[in-house]
Amino acid sequence: MMPVVWLSGTSGVGKSTAGHGMLRAMAERGVTAAFVDADQVRLAAGVLAEETELVASGLAALAPRYREAGARLLLVAGLVDGPGHLARLLPGADRERILLCHLSADATTLRERIHHRGWAVERADEAVAYAERVDTGRVDLHLDTGGMTRERVVDHLAAVTLERLGPVLAEAAPSERAADTARSDGRVLLVTGPGGVGTSTIGFGASPGWPGRGARSPTSTHDNSVCSARIRTGGTCPACARTTRGH
Repeated sequence: MMPVVWLSGTSGVGKSTAGHGMLRAMAERGVTAAFVDADQVRLAAGVLAEETELVASGLAALAPRYREAGARLLLVAGLVDGPGHLARLLPGADRERILLCHLSADATTLRERIHHRGWAVERADEAVAYAERVDTGRVDLHLDTGGMTRERVVDHLAAVTLERLGPVLAEAAPSERAADTARSDGRVLLVTGPGGVGTSTIGFGASPGWPGRGARSPTSTHDNSVCSARIRTGGTCPACARTTRGH
């Protein structure tokens, strides 16, 4: 697998924001990167797999395609509970080619950010509790994002990435494109359209009913307490009426 910068930390520390910013920051420094939000890879309803297995298999499938397309660095945002968990998320990966960055913020800042973004606000205390118990003993970089602007966070991460992974990035030249042997053993429903029409809302809201119709769906088990359709529209999601069971 190509070199990896893994951005870990509890909800509200800025993992996804930093990941998106790192794409441009690394490009400006001459390194083409790809970014994966692990939350999107692990979302599945009615499948017989743990979240860690879904993330691991998803990254294993995506990384070669990104590399073939010219990426030299893989950026990942997602929870890492400790060294053993990282090894399960990236099985077989050379630890010397992984930069594990733990982002943090104090409890007050976490609660403010989670309430400001406006979704899953009822889980703010859970996010704070997770931050206090997670094992950060073998993290490569600790970064307190409280009081830092997005630009400062991204610039710092980019500088450390070049410092720590510079030699392996120089070796990570894109490989020749391999024959595409990947095939889906099921059908895919592609929901598309311009920004703002509700493609994500439809995907998250409609799929919980699929398992009951004899199919397994590639999106999250429905949790009506944090339903994106309800939050974005202020109304009622059809899936919420079908289930009251969360994760």
